[in-house]
Amino acid sequence: MAKKFTLSANQSSIPSLQLTGYYFNTSGQTTFPFFKRALFFENGTVFYDEALTTAAEFEEKIQDLDFMSSKRNDITKWGIFTVEKNNIEIEVRMADYYAPIIKFSGIILSDTSFRLQRAKTKKMSYTIDYVLKFKQLSAKPDSTNNFIK
Repeated sequence: MAKKFTLSANQSSIPSLQLTGYYFNTSGQTTFPFFKRALFFENGTVFYDEALTTAAEFEEKIQDLDFMSSKRNDITKWGIFTVEKNNIEIEVRMADYYAPIIKFSGIILSDTSFRLQRAKTKKMSYTIDYVLKFKQLSAKPDSTNNFIK
């Protein structure tokens, strides 16, 4: 049985962060646990795809309706995030349905950037230093998926 997220996606708004685009990691670090880029939605869900290696590929794919529709059933592409004051927590599943959930946590630097400082699984904890910055999109897909309601 798949592990459940511990965070709740029931958020009506995330006033601390811009949500009309995506966030990308500026550190360039590619060792585990990595966090390259993601879309954050007002309902507290996050679309996270580490297989898309370049920013251009990510931007192209997330605006492709067929691609996003095909990812609605992929549990490894969806997670949950919360913002409380200037703190952010993100939970994602790293590999497959049975893979451990990894929780990233950090601080919000501005409405267009945040720093992830910790990553934890049930068995391991990592100190990380990833600064993610916002990039505006002209159109953003919706957060429809079959795992997080």
